[in-house]
Amino acid sequence: MTSSPTIDPGRLEVIRAQRDAIFSSCNDLSEKIRDMAAAKGRLQADIARMLHDASQNILRIDGDELARKKQALEAQIRQIDAKITQMRAELEPLSERRQSIGELFTNCANFMGVDPYGR
Repeated sequence: MTSSPTIDPGRLEVIRAQRDAIFSSCNDLSEKIRDMAAAKGRLQADIARMLHDASQNILRIDGDELARKKQALEAQIRQIDAKITQMRAELEPLSERRQSIGELFTNCANFMGVDPYGR
């Protein structure tokens, strides 16, 4: 006669802690990406406003200086784009781990007869 498989209740708590940690890491990285995207949007708005103001003679600036300022802002945007791309590359495997460990925790909790959502 074979015994039915069991899961150590302490192991479920370890899995829960791992799940919570990976969820937190993903959320933190996602928030950083949102912040960087917002900064990029502000720089793009600054460029548009500067070009508009220069074209309406609200901003007194010569063409060379305007081009230099625009290029400097565009360089910052490219740096932000590179950082966002890097962070998204870091987020992808974290998201996969989050999905996997979340499913593992849910399945283990269901197997043990525990509500995985703590209701």
